[in-house]
Amino acid sequence: MSGPWRVRRAIVAAWLLSGWSACPAVTVDWTPGASIDCALPLSTPSAVATRTVVFPNGAITDVPAFWDADTQLYIKIIRNTLVLQLRDPRFSASVQVFDDKGDLFLLSVHAAGDGVPADAVLQVRAPVATGAGDAAAPADADGAITAMMAAMLGGAGMALNSAAVTRVEDGTVKRGRHLFSDPTLSLDLDTVYQGARLRGYRCALTYHGAHPVRFNAQRLWFPGALAVYASGQVLADPNDPAFQMQPRQTILLYYVAQ
Repeated sequence: MSGPWRVRRAIVAAWLLSGWSACPAVTVDWTPGASIDCALPLSTPSAVATRTVVFPNGAITDVPAFWDADTQLYIKIIRNTLVLQLRDPRFSASVQVFDDKGDLFLLSVHAAGDGVPADAVLQVRAPVATGAGDAAAPADADGAITAMMAAMLGGAGMALNSAAVTRVEDGTVKRGRHLFSDPTLSLDLDTVYQGARLRGYRCALTYHGAHPVRFNAQRLWFPGALAVYASGQVLADPNDPAFQMQPRQTILLYYVAQ
């Protein structure tokens, strides 16, 4: 990372902390599961341009990055606020934003059109709370995990926000993020989910071997995961959840995580 970018970031942070009263702004209503259009001015090494997005409910906890921040899109988190700098005019993707209240916001990020200025501040307004809550979300931990997994698999009940994971390669938006690959196996993240208290992930696992192989689902764990289910999984023994894959077969893995 070059020195000028770091200096500009420090200037942007100081500007944010001083307040936004003099900045133009636009307010948009947020509907869970719906994308929020976020057009960004283009930054260059000699001229930094930012857009600030303010979220309504809680502090931002995670913005999974499936792109190169140095050359495509840089995002800085400041409490419930994001400061975005777009560096690649061809970049266009759905950016997932998680907050500490369990909400998932989807930003549809792209370059602002020629001659169309983007507002300096984008204020996201939450819907009016009804106080009803999610009646389908179980109170106990095991029940919540089971309900979350069932909802991801298409079961009725718990309401989920979901977003397809995309990345930008050579100016083209492509589906999924490569997590792991070797001559035998490859794993790609396809979709993220947000429930009342838990997150979910859907991944595609591809087996490249020449002979059938048997896998234990528990070996496909990752830190923070609470449960994993493989499509086509047969639980002959509850203590040995295993499944078999054929050569060049792809199956789906569903994870529930905190």
